[in-house]
Amino acid sequence: MATCKEQSSISIYLRYIENLKKYTRGRILTISNHDKHYEKLPINLNKLEKLGFPIEIFIRGKISREPICIYNNEKYSFENVNDALQFGRDNSSKSYRKNAKEDMEYVLKELKKFNNSYFEPELEILKKRIFNFTNL
Repeated sequence: MATCKEQSSISIYLRYIENLKKYTRGRILTISNHDKHYEKLPINLNKLEKLGFPIEIFIRGKISREPICIYNNEKYSFENVNDALQFGRDNSSKSYRKNAKEDMEYVLKELKKFNNSYFEPELEILKKRIFNFTNL
């Protein structure tokens, strides 16, 4: 999914909360681990594309469970996979700004229910990221 770093990082917690509610367990990443993978994605996609692996790039649709494909190896609407990924990230950055605070408030409210101090350092990093993003 081609989303901005802010939306991608908060999605870690949104998925985690959704899984806790649905399955009573969830998987979570640290923000630093997320960021390493987020930054390496363009390099890794480029390598995979050069090796001939099929790659598709999606942006979020109006309905969250219905992403929109903007790139694949057969249908080039962009010159290469990295151009498509960057387009998606830039587009996400513009459109997500208005929802970021609301998502952050939801994450904080929901995680309080679990009363787990493990999240506090990570949430501070995420709160700063979202605050800086929404106050540009």
